[in-house]
Amino acid sequence: MGSAINRNRHWWYRSLYDDYIGREMRISFGISALLWIPHYAYGIYVNRRVEEGTSRKIYSQEWGPRRNRLTHSLVFEQFEQVIDDWQKLNQEYAQKGQAMLEQ
Repeated sequence: MGSAINRNRHWWYRSLYDDYIGREMRISFGISALLWIPHYAYGIYVNRRVEEGTSRKIYSQEWGPRRNRLTHSLVFEQFEQVIDDWQKLNQEYAQKGQAMLEQ
């Protein structure tokens, strides 16, 4: 069976966290934090830039076709106005005849 000191590993874990090991753990944590924090901040910066670029791209993909449709509608509206003016001119010519051209 063995005694409790062989079965219980508390003494082994306790020996890992003595003063010297604790000091080394704090030093290594501090060094890793000094290396990790700038990488984390740079990751935030890169993520933000990618997000801004993606949102601009998605906005242009959604806004561009709408603007094209609007421009297309305005062209047709202007074309309809030209047709209306042409029809009014034809009606005026039908009423006045050649006298309209002599003025």
